[in-house]
Amino acid sequence: MKTRPSGAGRGRRLLVAGLLAFGGLAVAEEALPEAPAARGLDNGSALIFQRDAASAVSVLGIVIGGGRAAEPDGLPGLANLVTRLSLEIPDADKVQALMSQSTRMQTLVEEDYALILIESLSVHFEDALKTASAILLKPLFSGLRIDFVKEAMAHQAGLEKDDAVRAGRTAALRAFFGPTGYGASAYGSEAGLKAVRKDDIRRFYQERFRSGNVAFIVVTDLDEARVEAWLLKYFAKLPSGSAPAAPPPPAPSLRDEESVLDKETKQTFCSLAFPLPPLTLESYAMDILLETALGKGVGARLWPLRTGSRLAYNVGARVTVGRAGGVLEAFLETDRAKTAEALAGLETTVAAFAASGFDEDELRTTQVFARSEFLRSTESKTARVRRLAFCQGTGLGIQGYNRFPELLDAVSLAEINAYCRTVLDPGTSARVIIGRR
Repeated sequence: MKTRPSGAGRGRRLLVAGLLAFGGLAVAEEALPEAPAARGLDNGSALIFQRDAASAVSVLGIVIGGGRAAEPDGLPGLANLVTRLSLEIPDADKVQALMSQSTRMQTLVEEDYALILIESLSVHFEDALKTASAILLKPLFSGLRIDFVKEAMAHQAGLEKDDAVRAGRTAALRAFFGPTGYGASAYGSEAGLKAVRKDDIRRFYQERFRSGNVAFIVVTDLDEARVEAWLLKYFAKLPSGSAPAAPPPPAPSLRDEESVLDKETKQTFCSLAFPLPPLTLESYAMDILLETALGKGVGARLWPLRTGSRLAYNVGARVTVGRAGGVLEAFLETDRAKTAEALAGLETTVAAFAASGFDEDELRTTQVFARSEFLRSTESKTARVRRLAFCQGTGLGIQGYNRFPELLDAVSLAEINAYCRTVLDPGTSARVIIGRR
């Protein structure tokens, strides 16, 4: 028997009905540029290209396969260390060149891939590629630079631990994947960084930074043929071949039913984490629907814990997925005195969702919100490159981006409810508590 939707839920559905009636989503989609297309380059790398004339800005994403899953045992943080070192600017001339080009460079390391982002005004894009490739293809792995990046990563690791929501994500992954691979922090550990030697860095770079293990993702207002010619010219010295074969990462398996990070704070972070299956186009769409229904905005299943029972000042849900699987977290932050009551409320709410599942209205509402969130979150060129990098790095491919709204709409009520019962099985969950009980 279905319960009557809450006031927040009814309001959310009315909002969705209004969006559909006035065609807001259709207008947004008509304004989008052509869908990105993927193909191979002559050097063995992949190219994903989207022309977008909305602004004279160009963004390049370089996806390097491997990520944290490729780190050797005992060396967590190596992938991040190598990726950051590959972009360490070697001299003042290149600093000046990048500044004059209005070029920004940054790195990101995820479960299955590393991403190097290069953003520039289109008028300077060729110069930006020339300068960035000169750094990337001949990095300086000096002891001084290695120590500097290690210190920076240790600082970032400390900031991560001080942020309960960020630390909770790492703890949830560790509960199912252990302390290495998917379960390791992107910033490594103190012992892991200390154990990394210059030879480890060189070896990882030489194995991973190869044409067959690299994909170039470009979103720009420039002509594709011209951009391709620049890529082949300035990255001509990228070594050929693929990364060495490695066993696939392990699937998630419950290792720690409860992880408690004791901290002297006035607030407590609590989460329930559930394992997700290996990634497919269909499972990813359902993962996002569960995440949205649980914790995305007013009317989500966790929202009454904040607005009704006042057990939390922040609630949310979060999906982290890779090729081998992932984790869905339902979390809240509460006053320390309410920890036990809030955790019980969280467990009850999630269990009720697993038992009842979606009804037709809730599924439609969730699909529309997830679809519109996808459009909003990929509005900028940089955000689009990041999403395309995720699809490339996790093996979803270009269809994970181009077909994502369609995949959301294709999920049936029977499919999502069966998936909901399977994923939200309390017998497979892990608790994460950060703070004091």
